[in-house]
Amino acid sequence: LKISNPLIRKLTILAKFPDENPNPVIRVSKNCAVLYSNNAGAKLLESINSKRPGEKETFKVPEIMRSEIVKAIEKGESSKFDFFSDDRTYHFVVSPIKDINSAYLYGIDITERIELMNELRLNTAVFMNTTEGVMICDKYGDIQSINPAFVDITGFQADDVIGKNPRLLKSGRHDNKFYEAMWASIIKHGNWKGEIWNRRKDGIFYPQDTTINKITDNKGAIAWYASIFRDITKRKETENLLILLSSTDGLTGIANRRIFDEILEKEWKSALRSGAPISIAMIDIDHFKQYNDNYGHQQGDICLKKVALALQGCISRSTDLLARYGGEEFVVIMPMTTKKGAHEFAETMRAAIESMAMPHKYSKTSSHVTISIGIGVAQPVRGTLASEIVRLADDALYEAKNSGRNRVNIKSMTPETDEHKAATSKES
Repeated sequence: LKISNPLIRKLTILAKFPDENPNPVIRVSKNCAVLYSNNAGAKLLESINSKRPGEKETFKVPEIMRSEIVKAIEKGESSKFDFFSDDRTYHFVVSPIKDINSAYLYGIDITERIELMNELRLNTAVFMNTTEGVMICDKYGDIQSINPAFVDITGFQADDVIGKNPRLLKSGRHDNKFYEAMWASIIKHGNWKGEIWNRRKDGIFYPQDTTINKITDNKGAIAWYASIFRDITKRKETENLLILLSSTDGLTGIANRRIFDEILEKEWKSALRSGAPISIAMIDIDHFKQYNDNYGHQQGDICLKKVALALQGCISRSTDLLARYGGEEFVVIMPMTTKKGAHEFAETMRAAIESMAMPHKYSKTSSHVTISIGIGVAQPVRGTLASEIVRLADDALYEAKNSGRNRVNIKSMTPETDEHKAATSKES
């Protein structure tokens, strides 16, 4: 192209400087024919031309560009538009050259910028719409940003927390060692995961499942801390309910056989260490089969509930445990209880049931519901097992029932008794 006009020559030089500019620079006529392009522009146009084999004689800009170019040249005003080619996005500025009916197109590849903006929009949408609370803190630990879920969970608005330290959420349930270990993990490993009890704005404590991540800049220095959390109150309630269901008898609400076995083993080992006596009482409702058969199973269940409630009312020590052993049998663990103390307590329970005066006209013992109690008392020594005291109490209960029922019978196992010697010999 021969250039004679000094102004055009000057613009051409400017447009070509530097010619290695990675962004396309193109000059076009009013009919959109290409008069000049730098290397990036030529590459773009060649890519377009290869897709338009009908336009071989003259390079022309794509149809989608032409209306903007013509409009800019005719009005003598700059315009802007975006152009898509080969999965790339270009932003062009059309700058008309007055008096010569041509224009320069200055383009820039904005593909990465658009992708970044889309990613930012997506991240923002997730940040704003996630059901998990998000809290962003600066490198000093002060809150800089929160999302709507944070407000929903904690009750704190942005004005309440921005610029403040997250310690305003502390419930007081964790000691300094807890937080020291948490921050040690964040600094060393870059993150921490766990459960924290925090405080809502209304003062109510709640558990949350929390992940805290350390975010660094391109030099590796700490820039931000991001905390993502969710309220796990319902999960905790479910867990507690499952624990309760697994440890209590479904009918009477007292401890079940599994918990009895666990607590007895624990108390037996404690008594072995301390040398203190331990007692258990096996309780059986007299002639309960006849009660069930004649009054019906629904009334039988009511009878079991009333007996359990009455027995529970007799227990005043937090160390004692009442459990349903199975069927119409109950059991009480009495740590640090001597033979005399166990007998007195058993008589209290027996009298409590008798005083309820629940009719039982099919009983061969009384006109009311009664119980028989067998007590096992032991002073554990090395070589004996907790199961021995259960056997002892069961034997005592068997004797009480064979002796007329509605009574208490005791069997003890101390280092001097034959029962104890037999148990020790069996273990050895």
